[in-house]
Amino acid sequence: MPPSQIKTKINQGRRHGVPPHKFMAYDPTLPVNNSPIVSAELRNQFAGLKALIDQCLNQGDLGGSILLRIFANSSANTNGVDSLDLTVSDPPTQAEVQSIADKLDELIGALRR
Repeated sequence: MPPSQIKTKINQGRRHGVPPHKFMAYDPTLPVNNSPIVSAELRNQFAGLKALIDQCLNQGDLGGSILLRIFANSSANTNGVDSLDLTVSDPPTQAEVQSIADKLDELIGALRR
């Protein structure tokens, strides 16, 4: 894409007379590939995404509620995995290494639930 088209795309929001301190709605076409980074543009994108998320949560969106529950309980998935209380000798024995591998398998299993 020629630099003139990139600059045109970046300045698209400014054509509508939106003051720089006001954010615009999220635009999935921004930033344009290989365009220079413009902090105001990225800030607007993040603010627009936050507004969309807040709107979904305020409307009682089922997906938002499920998402909140997933995040709230994500750490609880591993609560049943006890810590590995092991002092490893130098060099480690086969039993020590095997206990580490077993605990890792237990953790992976808990994370997949």
